[in-house]
Amino acid sequence: MLAIMLIFLVCLYMGVSIYRDHKQHTVFIQRQREIQDEIRQLMLNRQRAEIEKEIETENEEKQEKIKQSNLTFCSIKRKDWELLEVEDD
Repeated sequence: MLAIMLIFLVCLYMGVSIYRDHKQHTVFIQRQREIQDEIRQLMLNRQRAEIEKEIETENEEKQEKIKQSNLTFCSIKRKDWELLEVEDD
């Protein structure tokens, strides 16, 4: 009878040990997935920021080109008006 109880207690202890290890492993895997998701999100945010910065730079360059072309157009118009004024005299 004592041997059976001893075997039962050893089996119970081993079962609890296995359950605890499994639970710790499950929690570890869950935390590892959460960390991987956080890393993925950080990388996506960084890529998004880089793309937004590139777009902003391109927009600034386009604005500068438009500004330069407007200045050129205005100077050409002024020259045309000056020529017209000279011809009128």
